[in-house]
Amino acid sequence: MGANPIFSCTPYVFPKSPQFGQNILWAESNAIVYANSVMGARTHRHGDFMDVG
Repeated sequence: MGANPIFSCTPYVFPKSPQFGQNILWAESNAIVYANSVMGARTHRHGDFMDVG
């Protein structure tokens, strides 16, 4: 599937970041805003880790 699990409150500080238009799943609310508005990636707000399991 190409998933890369990163269990962190700040996944945007890691070297391999999402690309513009890429669909991602992040559960941290501040990271979601950063991904959608700054990186141009696309993610929805998913509470806790209900979709990661």
